[in-house]
Amino acid sequence: MGVITVSSNDKPIEAINLEAHVALCAQRHKSLEGKLNEIIEQNKIHKRMIFAAALSFVTGGLSGVFALILHLTGKLI
Repeated sequence: MGVITVSSNDKPIEAINLEAHVALCAQRHKSLEGKLNEIIEQNKIHKRMIFAAALSFVTGGLSGVFALILHLTGKLI
């Protein structure tokens, strides 16, 4: 977000006008809140993906161990 300057003395308008400062701060707050919500949602999605990958890894490993046990005991064709 850029800084708006007043042409008469080249100061940012926020330094001169309190209402402008409050309005711009509110816009910045909404923008940052939206970005934070996006990050939180992405974090939730990544946690689900990691859980699914770990679950897949564990079940694959367990099925491999089970198949090896059956093979070693001679019960696997």
